[in-house]
Amino acid sequence: MDTKVENYSISDILTLFSLTEDASQFDINNVSTKMMARMKSEGKPNIAIFIGDARDKLLDYKKNIYDNAVNELQNDEENNKAEAERIRLET
Repeated sequence: MDTKVENYSISDILTLFSLTEDASQFDINNVSTKMMARMKSEGKPNIAIFIGDARDKLLDYKKNIYDNAVNELQNDEENNKAEAERIRLET
């Protein structure tokens, strides 16, 4: 098994974890923790490390989506305030 997480897409990792795109941080941690424990108990520490790396990649991806959404909302709010001020000054 290829244990270089950079060779796996987010879709691949979601499939590995049997999760969907809308999985929560809790879901990701829950599934990965169980998988890592199972791999360690089966004497496969390298696979357990890979699963931890895959979890981290997925959590980073989810954080980036969240951060981008927050930034868009903040930009929209600033644009709306600027537009409201422009309209106020025109009247």
